Amino acid sequence: MNKSLSSAIRKSQSSFLAPFFLLLPFILAVVHPLPIWAQPERLIVIDKASQILILYTSARFPMVFPVSLGVDPVSDKRRRGDCATPEGLYRISHKKMSKKFHQFIGLSYPNATDACEALIRDIITRDECSRIRSAQIRSLPPPDDTPLGNHIGIHGGGVVNLSDGKAATNWTEGCIAMENDHIGSVFSAVDPGDPILIFHSGKDLYGMLRPLTSPCDTDPSSGVCPDGIYRGEAWIETSIGIIQAELIDSRDFTRSLTCRLYTDTDAKDPAVFIEDLDGDGKWGPLDRFSGGLMGEADPPTIIERIRQEIADALKRGAIAPLSDKALAFSQQRSSTTSLNHGPGSMAETR
Repeated sequence: MNKSLSSAIRKSQSSFLAPFFLLLPFILAVVHPLPIWAQPERLIVIDKASQILILYTSARFPMVFPVSLGVDPVSDKRRRGDCATPEGLYRISHKKMSKKFHQFIGLSYPNATDACEALIRDIITRDECSRIRSAQIRSLPPPDDTPLGNHIGIHGGGVVNLSDGKAATNWTEGCIAMENDHIGSVFSAVDPGDPILIFHSGKDLYGMLRPLTSPCDTDPSSGVCPDGIYRGEAWIETSIGIIQAELIDSRDFTRSLTCRLYTDTDAKDPAVFIEDLDGDGKWGPLDRFSGGLMGEADPPTIIERIRQEIADALKRGAIAPLSDKALAFSQQRSSTTSLNHGPGSMAETR
């Protein structure tokens, strides 16, 4: 590479990375400390909106790095060739050296949630969905012969890439790109099996949570969603309490989201109940709401507060979809009140 091109790339990199390092102290304030629910020895969190990778290890403070994403940096990955970076809960499938990308950390994409989403959209078959789910249950690499694609990972090559003589960010086909010296720090710190959480903090409540839920209603024999309906669940530990999210998505694009905020684990009812009946992430006349938060009772205000609390919690990796502690909490709730509790005993807003 000639000197002028090298200088241009360095200049572009400096211009791109400067705001990141100015914001680093504020990022660290949000992501530290680790959640109390699940404390894996190592954890990678990627926020697509902020374009940062956060590496949690046994060290006192996390390490934060800038990243580039796929050519489509906003959408969740739906199929092979869409150049979108997937969102969801994954594991490191493998690590390897790479001549093209310096080092490569493979992700266990697609997962069961990706498979169920693709099945109800008729992107994959029931057999393909079942094979993907089976691989996840058995901790095996997902099949690479489905329309969802595969071979997604974290690699080097630079946050800024030279393409057609121009320096560009978000240049990959769906992977997460880092500076070569940064990928080395991550590569040496993690092992296959370590968890990776990828989300987009700029999306509405439904859009942010949809990829992070775990299927909770599947056919035991095939492991696929019955009747073209996906039902997912996630538990998030926020600074204001524990949030249970239940989500429905269907083949005809009918969808809904229910969130319950428990500020007291001994309480019979949630402090806040939200039912977004059309899954648009906005407060509408048909949606249901009850409760209040710190003296605030305005539904749009509380919904946005909860969305932001969940985004901050996800940056700390504080999600426990159907984990032992989440199930234990769920069972505790069931012993005192139904988890299908609606706004019966509290003032209801529609």
